[in-house]
Amino acid sequence: MATIQEKTWKPPVGTSGQQRGDLSTVDLDYAQNKAHDNFNIAVLPVLVACFLWHMATLWRLDVDSDAITSLSLRRESHGSTAWLATWWMFNIYILVDTLWVCLYPRCVASPRLIILHHLVAIVGWQSVSFWSGWEFYLSTALCVEINTFFLVAKRRFRSWNVLNTLDNITWTITRLIMFPIVTYNAFSVFHFLSRTKYGTYWHHGLFNAMTGVLLMCLNIKWSWDKIDNVLKSNNKIKGL
Repeated sequence: MATIQEKTWKPPVGTSGQQRGDLSTVDLDYAQNKAHDNFNIAVLPVLVACFLWHMATLWRLDVDSDAITSLSLRRESHGSTAWLATWWMFNIYILVDTLWVCLYPRCVASPRLIILHHLVAIVGWQSVSFWSGWEFYLSTALCVEINTFFLVAKRRFRSWNVLNTLDNITWTITRLIMFPIVTYNAFSVFHFLSRTKYGTYWHHGLFNAMTGVLLMCLNIKWSWDKIDNVLKSNNKIKGL
């Protein structure tokens, strides 16, 4: 027997895995999707607040005398409360979200991609165990969560046009401007560690550098998809 959700809500044409032929996607379950979005809307502001607190803490400290790049603050806050809060908050968030998508894959459109993305993030986040200087560089990657919040919020509150504007603005700033800097810094740290600590290019820093490139490429792809969807919508409105 069909549930209420199945009777009253169907995925829009072109959004389900069966309709698009995309093996990485599944038919969304409205109730699961809404619950997952609400979880993100509730938790992401806390994570972003921790991230901004951590950045403010590093901002108040002197820059390292051996700064690796000119596009960075102090590498470490030496166990500050702000960093501990950020580190634990991200670990809890990403683990819960990964488990959620594993148990209820129909809560998102592309569960395989999201799970892979989360697993990579979990592994990379533990890099501070190998070298504590990763603190700043890992934390800056959380800038994209500012956009993620508005991206999710605009789906839940479609009548709030301001959310769509904030999504576009934060998308451009965090994913297309700031994240390439995050990737550049990751490569710079990788080379720094190769020269000064390991004497070889085969170490954990390579994973972080390549992960930065992969995520940057995904951001570019998603940006193109975003623009393509807008163009298609405009063509439909014009009757083209």
